[in-house]
Amino acid sequence: MENNVRLIDANALDLRNRVQTDMGGLGFCPADLTQRRQAKLAELYPPEFLGRIDCIAQFSPLGREELRCIAGGMLRQLQERAQRHRVQLQLDDQTAACLAERCCKSPSGARDLRHQIQQTIEEPAARLMLEHRTRPLCLQVSCSGSNLTVTAKN
Repeated sequence: MENNVRLIDANALDLRNRVQTDMGGLGFCPADLTQRRQAKLAELYPPEFLGRIDCIAQFSPLGREELRCIAGGMLRQLQERAQRHRVQLQLDDQTAACLAERCCKSPSGARDLRHQIQQTIEEPAARLMLEHRTRPLCLQVSCSGSNLTVTAKN
């Protein structure tokens, strides 16, 4: 692919036409490829551009345990939001692990957690809240295999 980075003037670079496909994204690469990636950056971009970057952070993909911890934090925030509406959200012990497993299979990783929580927990919970207008309300989230279910408890 042709390198479309070109200097417009002494203070700016035009990166609009640059498609970064050969490096997996600027700043996102496994630690074992550090030297090779930095050499590739030096080939692709002029030193004037690279000199303006304070830090090039390298990220490794998140594993199941990291995704489970992130999901746990997001679920705690959801419980706090529900509590403000006088809804108790009880979570199965496996809920965070179930969400993490779903996101491990996704190329988006942790970015997909928010979508999964909205789709599998928040939307069914909202429907149940509309059906059961009496408060306080208790909703149970349980995991069975890779499926999450939300039910109203009496």
